[in-house]
Amino acid sequence: MGARGEFADGYVSVSAYRANYTDFIQSFYNPPGTDDYTYRNIEEREVWGIELAGEYQITPDLNLTGSLAWQRGRQRVDPASAETAANLRPLRGVVGLSWEVPNSRLTLDAYSRFASGVRETASADGFRPAGYALLDLYARYVLTDQAAITFGITNLFDTAYYEDSAIGATTNPSLAVARQNPLDLRMGAGRVFTLALETRF
Repeated sequence: MGARGEFADGYVSVSAYRANYTDFIQSFYNPPGTDDYTYRNIEEREVWGIELAGEYQITPDLNLTGSLAWQRGRQRVDPASAETAANLRPLRGVVGLSWEVPNSRLTLDAYSRFASGVRETASADGFRPAGYALLDLYARYVLTDQAAITFGITNLFDTAYYEDSAIGATTNPSLAVARQNPLDLRMGAGRVFTLALETRF
């Protein structure tokens, strides 16, 4: 369920959700004491959360946007197992500024992506990555009515962080797993430069 309020210079929306899963398939599961990675069936999983989003036009040329999501979850691997936390990041969000440069065909965008650290996992030895904040910059120039070019730099400060797939990974792997599939393979991308040409026909 949700609600949205609109006003002259923007909007604000809020929504809440609750999802129940049966026979949820978990990927990248490392059975304790083995060198294997496989899939695992989770009997019950429940996730709930709140999402906020909004936009505000600061000036005719400058827009502020943002979104924030909080979630939690519980799961039970099988009917005989105890209930545990689900491997989730509890909080994440994006804040952005977009500036259409007056009297030009240029638009400049800056986005900050951030997420909180993980405090609990399904297992006692599950990996709990720290939070992070990243900055992405984009410049878009309209060449013609049918074409535009965009240059971007994502993760401007080359911040080290872990993808969500690392949440809950064992911190006591076998030597073979530590060599073949170390946690560092689940780190997010560093600084990346992009160049894209958009055309419309």
